[in-house]
Amino acid sequence: MKSTLFAAAVLFGLAAATPAPAAAPVSPKLAQGVKPQAGYETITERLVVANPTPIYSDILVTSPHTGELDKVGEPINAIAKVKDWDWVLVGRDGVGIGYVSRDLLTPAKTAAARRAR
Repeated sequence: MKSTLFAAAVLFGLAAATPAPAAAPVSPKLAQGVKPQAGYETITERLVVANPTPIYSDILVTSPHTGELDKVGEPINAIAKVKDWDWVLVGRDGVGIGYVSRDLLTPAKTAAARRAR
């Protein structure tokens, strides 16, 4: 019994210590005026607008605006996540048009569940 518990503890410890696989890097096309970032990662979750927000040309809220996401619940075209930052590159027709803070977005399934209540 002790050896079984020990083996389970070792396996659990190894599993907990194993880092999650890194998101695949991507190289998106950017519209004129959108500042390239040091790196981008694949984003697989579908996101919608949680709070109205400008779309920024850089990952700073003091950056010029390139557009607006003003309809809560509206799906966005998330092209990539900015590596090491909580910002999402949003796009149109496969081209990045600017950045939105991830805090102002929510997963589409979460938004749908809220509407169903």
